[in-house]
Amino acid sequence: MPLSELLHLALTLLLFRTFEGRLTTANGETRSPRRAIIGFLIVPTALLGWLGETATDGQQQIYHWLILPILAVLCWKLTTRNYDYYCPKEFPRTRLLLLSLAGAALVSEAAVPCFLFFLPRFDGWTHHLLLSLRLVMLYLAVRLASVVLNAFAPVGMTLGPESDAWMMYLFMAVHLSHYVVPGLAKLTLGTKRWGWMLSNQTHLLLPAAYVWGWGRFVPEQALWRVTQGLARVTPVCNAAALLLECGCLLAPFSAQSYLLLCAAFVLFHLFIFLLSGICFWQNI
Repeated sequence: MPLSELLHLALTLLLFRTFEGRLTTANGETRSPRRAIIGFLIVPTALLGWLGETATDGQQQIYHWLILPILAVLCWKLTTRNYDYYCPKEFPRTRLLLLSLAGAALVSEAAVPCFLFFLPRFDGWTHHLLLSLRLVMLYLAVRLASVVLNAFAPVGMTLGPESDAWMMYLFMAVHLSHYVVPGLAKLTLGTKRWGWMLSNQTHLLLPAAYVWGWGRFVPEQALWRVTQGLARVTPVCNAAALLLECGCLLAPFSAQSYLLLCAAFVLFHLFIFLLSGICFWQNI
């Protein structure tokens, strides 16, 4: 790896970990915004807005096809949630601010740090959204690393990666980590490695969701028969889920493996959605 790519990679990882540490604790709870004002809001916004050079083709594709859709869905999800009317931190003008920042992100990436900074006001820094938020933070780290390195580079010299392959690899690693870690954690549940696979009663998701209103058009007798059928194959379903999550460790060895895993993720979450009405869209 050329020295320029090595420097870019090292600074990207340092910034990425700094962003996570400034805004979240180890378990994903919100930190006080005061601790992030300088380290996460003012400096990144100023660097991207005043010193930010044109992004590479790979960075532009990531921004337009991944980051902007994530911001759009987050904005829709958080501004349409029901909040306590008497909660002093939630006002219509705050929602308008988030909408404005999302619109500004269409024009300039300098609005992205501001967008992330105000998410805790909407309780948006929760564990269900961490994958989406970490991908956005990773993009900011990549861009800021480019800006900082080129700002201190000698005149006429550009310190940047010769290709975007390593950047795509980082995004893939962050994506897969949200499957590998839960998969390996399941192996530690119970007294034996396969304890979760044999004892987890996944089929009970169906009647539980039915009680809460999911699929009420299905007759109760039919639901009971389907639940009994799922109970017989639950260990097989659990084994398939475990194999899918732990199989992510093989994805970095070929692009085809990663694409197959992404397709499997879609089918996996579609199955969960049909079973329980729960759609973990942010992990796809």
